[in-house]
Parts: sequence; structure tokens; C-alpha cells
Amino acid sequence: MRAELNQIDTAAAGVNIVDVQDWSPVQDFAVFEREAILPLQPSVAFCKVPAEATGSIHVLGRHGFHFAEFQFTLRHRIREALDVKSYPFRWERVTTSVDLNAALELAGTIFEHDRFSTDPQFGPAVSGRRYRAYVEKSYRDPDERVYVMKRDGTDKVVSFGTLRQLSAWEVRLLIGGVASDLKQSGMGAIHDYVGLQTYYEEGIRVLHTVVSGVNYSILNLEIAHLGFRVQCSHAVLRKRYA
Repeated sequence: MRAELNQIDTAAAGVNIVDVQDWSPVQDFAVFEREAILPLQPSVAFCKVPAEATGSIHVLGRHGFHFAEFQFTLRHRIREALDVKSYPFRWERVTTSVDLNAALELAGTIFEHDRFSTDPQFGPAVSGRRYRAYVEKSYRDPDERVYVMKRDGTDKVVSFGTLRQLSAWEVRLLIGGVASDLKQSGMGAIHDYVGLQTYYEEGIRVLHTVVSGVNYSILNLEIAHLGFRVQCSHAVLRKRYA
């Protein structure tokens, strides 16, 4: 196991947030906490463990960790091109400050199912700052990309998405979504279909992503309609230190 100060989350929340990585059920957690977590002066620590590892979850519970979020890890293989000609939208990679600002505006306001939005200690304001920072990171990072979807014939941004390139043909989808006033309108499905076709044209064939277990609409869309398959699930636990 290792503990890392999450720089982006810490800046967004204004308190030290530590991520416990590479969970090990055989390591003495009390010793690890004393030697690796506490020197980072945490306000909050997060630890993600496989959902089936109930023994590990109980160990963390005895050390003051409580449930924060449930997540599914999904995988999808794009086997053929999608017919999106009937959708009057296009995906574009973000290369200008205008499009970046549009993506940042969405990132700061549209999320509601993540563990920061639902946590009374943080709430939507911290969540919004956090997601904006992750979009900015994706814009700067050479291994990551930011896309926006626009209506044909206009420059109006209606959704955005970010990803990390794992290989020439494999990516991890990071964050994304549609404008709040377009939710429940079918735009989410269009966003995904046009995005998948864009990836296909770029040579991408395998996608991985993580979805909150309470984001039912996205889970239903990606599993039932798009063919994503569940690979594993995790419980995210958190401990408040100060």
C-alpha cells in the first residue's frame, strides 16, 4: 500500500486529501496509517477496495473509515462503425481557450452523483472546482485529451468528455456529460454514440471507464444500450481526521 496527497482534490477542497493506493489486506493497517498516512497531515483519506472484499471493508471500518461511494468499472470494445449521420452533432478535440472554457463551465456544474457532491463536508461547490481542475489537467497532459460536442452549423458546446490514452487503440474514459438543461432529453445517448464513432475513426477500439453505482441512467445507457460490460466493482471508503 501507499498513501499519496491528492494535489487536485486538496486544492479544490482547501484541506489535505490523501488517497490510499494499492490496497493490501495482509499489511498491518494501523502501522501503515501511522507511518504513511498521518505524516501527510490528512483532513480526509480515501481508500478504494474491491466490493467483494468484505473482510477488508470491515478492517477499514474498525479504523474509522466509512462508506463514501460504490463504483463499477466497465469495458467496451468498439467492433464496427456506428451510423450517426442522423445526429446533427460533431465531436471536436479541444484546442482553443474558447472550447476549453465551455468544457470547464460544464464540468463545474453538471455532476451530482460523485462522492464529493454527496458528502456534506464538501458538497457541489468543491465537486465543481475539482472537476474543473481535472479537465484542465487533461488539457495539459500529453497522454490525455478533452473533447466537446457541438451542434452542426454552430459553435455551441452541448457536452464534453475527457480520456487518457493507454495505447494506440485503448483508452480510459475519465469524465464527461451533457449540459444540465439537456439532461433527460436523449442528449446523453447522442453524446455517447457520436463520441464512440469519433473514437472509432481515430483507431480506438477498447474503452475502460468507472461509473458511480448510483448513476442509474448512465449505467443503463452504457450497459443495456451501448454494450459496455462490468469488469469489477469497488467500495470507496473515507476517514475524516480533522
